[in-house]
Amino acid sequence: MSHEQKVVQYVTELDRQFQTGSAREHTYRPALQRLLSEILPHLIVSNEPARLPCGQIDFALSRKKDNFPIAFIETKNLNDSDIAGNNKNKEQFDRYKRYLDHIIFTDYLEFLRYEKETGEIESIRIAELKGGKIKPLKENFDRFKSFIEHFGQAKPQTITSSAKLAKIMAEKHFGEVG
Repeated sequence: MSHEQKVVQYVTELDRQFQTGSAREHTYRPALQRLLSEILPHLIVSNEPARLPCGQIDFALSRKKDNFPIAFIETKNLNDSDIAGNNKNKEQFDRYKRYLDHIIFTDYLEFLRYEKETGEIESIRIAELKGGKIKPLKENFDRFKSFIEHFGQAKPQTITSSAKLAKIMAEKHFGEVG
């Protein structure tokens, strides 16, 4: 299946769930997890990974070879008006950006990628809610694939001190620490 077909399948599933009238933020996660796993087969895409010191992130992307996390994704409800984290999501998004080197914030339709090292913020929208339906924006699919593949090539989280390394290793072995 081509990447375009995968994204169309993803948008179709979002719309199918949306049409029930009872879908919420968590309802759309399986579709996103499937899409990311297909585009990034070298990574493990974990929904609701172990809690981090900065909070409960929605997805962690880890290398298959050693299960080391390289990037994270925070989801918000479909068509969230604050995907940039300027208002109601500001405190949470700022906290994540302070702690995490590579993160995407998404409302499932728009994806906003933040990279701490460069301060780069890039966004792309692959679908829109229009006339009570979720419609794909096919003209953005090729760029979306590159956008996600770039994210999937992120360098592992920077460890700036021996204390931070000890805490990460303890959390990996024992679960959340202190």
